[in-house]
Amino acid sequence: MCIIKFMALIILNGPTGAGKNTISAIIAKKRTRCAVVDFDDIRKMFVKPHKTPWDGEEGLSQQLLGVNHACLIAQSFLENKFDVILLDVLSEETAKIYKDKLRKYSPKLIFILPSFDEIERRNTTRPPRLTNQELEMVYKEQAQLKTFDHKIDNSLMSADEVAGKVNKLMG
Repeated sequence: MCIIKFMALIILNGPTGAGKNTISAIIAKKRTRCAVVDFDDIRKMFVKPHKTPWDGEEGLSQQLLGVNHACLIAQSFLENKFDVILLDVLSEETAKIYKDKLRKYSPKLIFILPSFDEIERRNTTRPPRLTNQELEMVYKEQAQLKTFDHKIDNSLMSADEVAGKVNKLMG
């Protein structure tokens, strides 16, 4: 019997400012072959109209289309023997879509959630991506999330410490 071994797949979730990009860059450099699929890069492909998920039907439609494309890109990398770190800000619905569409790759959903005070602090150190109201709304939605495999509060942890934990979870 032939057993097919796929590469590691993690879906790194957390609100804006949680550290997903920093953590994934550290991990990717430690892996032999690793691709980072950032949902934000896919969202940038929606030029006109460009809507956020909370911008009504069009925003939700773009989010779901983007999730499907993120899955296709991740599958392509995995089938070409790359580990994959997929970055997104998940909802219950999108977490379930990722889990379903990528099931055969045994994805691990890792939820990075620092305190809101830490998110606010981090967002003052970089160009604004969301208004303060949007930042708070996204954080509150994320804090309610129940679909994940591992949750890490990185309020008091360095990016290297979090990356070390996540890298171990990748196997």
